[in-house]
Amino acid sequence: MDGKAREDAAIKSRDQLIILGLKLERDCNVGETLRLLNQLLGQQDASWIRERLDDITDNYHRLSDFYLQGYEDPQRQQFYKLLAAQLDGIIRDLILEDLKVEYPYLKYLNPQRQIPSVDDMRQQLESYVTDMAMASLSALNGSNDNLTDIHKRHANNLRSYFNLTVASPQWRHEYAVSFEKLLLSPAIDSADAQLMVSAMTLACLLVADAEKILTLIHVFQKSQDERVKQRAFVGWVFALSNGRYQLYDSVRQAVKEVLSDNSVKSALLDMQIQMVYCHYAERDNDELRKNIMPNIIKSQDWQMMNMESTSSDESSLEEILHPDEADKRMESLEKSINKMNDMRKQGMDIYFGGFSQMKRFSFFNQLYNWLIPYTPTHPDLGILPEELRNSGFLDKLFKEGPFCDSDKYSFSIALSSVYQRLPPEVRNVLLSGEVSLNMLDESGEPWKHSAYIRRMYLQDLYRFFKLCGQRHPFFNAFGYAHPIMFFTKDMISSEMRQQLPALISFLLKKKLWDSLQSVVECFATSHEKEPDCQGDEVAKSLKLASAALCMHNSDFVSAADYLKELSKMEPDNESLLRQYSLAVFKSGRFEKASEIYRTLTQRYPQKMSYALGLAISLIYCGKADEAVSVLYKLDYEHPEDTEVQRTLAWGLLWVDRTEEAQKLYKSLCSSKEALPDDSLNAAYCYWFQGQRKQAREMLRKYIGLSKLEKDESAASFLLKKFHNDRDIFLHYGIDDTAQKVMADID
Repeated sequence: MDGKAREDAAIKSRDQLIILGLKLERDCNVGETLRLLNQLLGQQDASWIRERLDDITDNYHRLSDFYLQGYEDPQRQQFYKLLAAQLDGIIRDLILEDLKVEYPYLKYLNPQRQIPSVDDMRQQLESYVTDMAMASLSALNGSNDNLTDIHKRHANNLRSYFNLTVASPQWRHEYAVSFEKLLLSPAIDSADAQLMVSAMTLACLLVADAEKILTLIHVFQKSQDERVKQRAFVGWVFALSNGRYQLYDSVRQAVKEVLSDNSVKSALLDMQIQMVYCHYAERDNDELRKNIMPNIIKSQDWQMMNMESTSSDESSLEEILHPDEADKRMESLEKSINKMNDMRKQGMDIYFGGFSQMKRFSFFNQLYNWLIPYTPTHPDLGILPEELRNSGFLDKLFKEGPFCDSDKYSFSIALSSVYQRLPPEVRNVLLSGEVSLNMLDESGEPWKHSAYIRRMYLQDLYRFFKLCGQRHPFFNAFGYAHPIMFFTKDMISSEMRQQLPALISFLLKKKLWDSLQSVVECFATSHEKEPDCQGDEVAKSLKLASAALCMHNSDFVSAADYLKELSKMEPDNESLLRQYSLAVFKSGRFEKASEIYRTLTQRYPQKMSYALGLAISLIYCGKADEAVSVLYKLDYEHPEDTEVQRTLAWGLLWVDRTEEAQKLYKSLCSSKEALPDDSLNAAYCYWFQGQRKQAREMLRKYIGLSKLEKDESAASFLLKKFHNDRDIFLHYGIDDTAQKVMADID
């Protein structure tokens, strides 16, 4: 069998195994799964898995025989589920082997289905800490050779442990416990523990593993090192997004326990929001590139030109001609920088665009280098000039600057490649460490805060899933077309109802409709089953989200129904009443809309928009005379408001005062606030007065101001507009034939 055939066979086998695993999780039928799995294995060389499979088969037959012989075992159900979980573990290991055929570099990571020896890891990682302490003493006497060797040997060990863990088979409980103890040991370096936590995370995103996710949860709960703790936090949440864990009561219980802490729930909400920001990093960087950076660059170019000007007369003349120019440019620069800082403080990944171009260095050919904590002693940074490595510049930059570890490596490598070509005075400034970065959050020392640490790590992971060439077999927990809402995952959703209002508010603000839809679909039905839930904040948020989704999808009737319920819960809520009136209006129930707008107008007489809404609703429910009275009053109070004039002109058409309407539309068409539809309605005025040629010319003007679809004719475009305004044509007795003739202006 050639390589392509083997790969195709592996993909087919993997798909069948995934289906079998899903069936096992749904039905929990051990006997049937054993038969199907043996059929699937067929003539395959599965000797490496046969012993485990035979053990499960023997234990299943033993359980079956005991039952048939009449023995009652109180542990039978628990033992049966344990066999199902063990069988599920075999299926997952088989899936991993198929992945190694489809993605050969996974086999390179772990050729022999090994798990790294915890004893060996402990010895090597603890020895590294001891060796570094001894070598540092030697370095005081001027010898760095030993330090370099120690770093290289340590990096090789770490790479091996990382690779083996990422592509490791299912863990046994005893091994997981020993691995957990190692990561919690104060005798190993924090960066090493962080990297191995990331290795477990990637392993769970390759193939789900209950013992690995339990280890991540326990490390999160027990670690005293905040950086290790936050990596473990992200790890188990990501793992839950990928895996099937219904057969594992231990996982469900562990998740329930960890989410009983309200501070963890708050952090989980923050993580969900941060993941959304990461997912849209490219979009945010487009905003930076198009609308913010040009202003900054333009202002900097102007400052450079001003500094380089050698003619004081020229400078003085510029000040005379444009006395406010300098202030305007500085104000523009300040606004752009403040906007960029605001984006960063909100959690947006504003540096992704720039640093994404720096991930092609050979440094990133190694999988573990994408997630290893930054250290200037990394052997692959050997090209970094010694004087720069030992200066205060990089320490200050990476401590104060909001850069993830991956970007720190990118910057170090990029800087080292140009360092020797920098002017001596620039190098001296860098080496002095006196560069002021002004990047600190207002809270001060943000790098110590759990949310900041977690955000930087999420950005590391996002770069991996977006840019790493080896990312493809791993489940992307950030999502693809839309961000993944891990809030909707079974074991998380049941514990996170009280955090829903904040999440829904965020998604509504960002108008992330697909994400909002998945949240509503997950929680709406389950929440209704909760006792006394109808009037609580969660129920209100879900109804508000449902209404917003209906409005977005133009289902105005359903939106109005949701908003009606909400308005009854909070009759004094102006925002809800305003949204309700809009939904009712758009659903075509103009009589009801006028009632709601009348209420709003009475409660908030100072708000002109409600009076306009009332007038328009009155027009469309056949009360144009009353509407015009309302509009004349508004026009008297707001004589310069074009929106009032526009609505009044439309109302006048409905009460057959076409000449007055025509004067208003003529004024609107010549104003700075003119809209294309003003020309259309002006054409109606001519038309309804029998001035058809003038109406035709005004329609031509309207077409010139409008944006037609590609290959759309003017006649077709106009007829669609006429159809939208069909009620006014009925009012004036203009039939379809007349409309077609008038629209034929091509």
